[in-house]
Order: sequence, then C-alpha cells, then structure tokens
Amino acid sequence: MPGRTPTPARPASGSDCTALEPDPETAPVVERIFQEYASGRGLYAIAESLTGDGIPSPSAQDRARNPHRCGLAWSKAAIRRFAPIAPARQAALYVEDSALMAERLGLRPADTGANVILAEPFDPVVFERSTAREGLQVVAASQLAADLLTGTGREPSEGEELLAWMHADEDAWRA
Repeated sequence: MPGRTPTPARPASGSDCTALEPDPETAPVVERIFQEYASGRGLYAIAESLTGDGIPSPSAQDRARNPHRCGLAWSKAAIRRFAPIAPARQAALYVEDSALMAERLGLRPADTGANVILAEPFDPVVFERSTAREGLQVVAASQLAADLLTGTGREPSEGEELLAWMHADEDAWRA
C-alpha cells in the first residue's frame, strides 16, 4: 500500500524483527480506532472524530512519503486499515426453533447487550447456497450482505465492506 501506515508495534531495538514493542506514538491511535469500531461506530464517524480531535492522519505523519495526499483529515480508507481487527462481538444464528436452541445452548434472555441472536427465518431462502465450514452451516455471502446492510450499529458499514469484497473477488464467493 502506498504511504506509511501507523502501526501499533515496531521491531524492538537491536532485534532481528521477531520481537515487537508498542510504538508509543501510534499504538494509542490504533487502540482508539479499535475501541470505537468495536463499540459500533462507523468508519466515517471515527475518521471525523480523529480529525476533530487534531490527531494527525497517516499521510500527515510522514509528508515525505505522502506528498500526493493532503494529510488534513482522516479518511474512511485509513480507518478501514485498522477497523477489521475488531473482534466479533455478536453471533447471529438462523435456527428452526429458537426456544429449543436457546435451551440446548444454555442461553438466557437479555433485554440489552445480547451477544447471541437466534433468528427464525420467515423463508428457507436464507439457507440457499450455504456452505459447511468447520462443522457449521454458513449462509451465502449474498445473504450475509443483505443481513448486514439492514442491521444496526456497525453492521451496515460491514455490509458495505462485504459488498466491496464481493465486487473485487467475485470468483471467490461465487464458486
């Protein structure tokens, strides 16, 4: 990728590059991006927040390597480089009988903050073109995109990223 991206770690001094230590300048920025994304903020909102707080964008940090970029503000593309490292916070499962599955999995009802969603599909189309991965039935990329784009929190931005991947890597998901 063109330009120098701030990274949360750098080779330890005097090392053979197998040991890493946090970069004191960039690690806090990457951690902030991670936390904001994990809390459900979208790429644009994070970029605006960092810019508004006066935190230099990657292209502003190294002007010599990025003379073609203005460096005045964070972009969604810069945030996208770090946001995908956010861990999954929720699992959504299509099941035929949500009450039975909740009992089998030992799940309890939650008014807020649920990290497992059991959904009974109104139409079996959600299972079309699904594949088995590590013993689990996984919906097709097109179904996942539709679910994410109509979801809440960061799901719509994840859906947009999935659509971009689907457009760029059509052979991978149509196979």
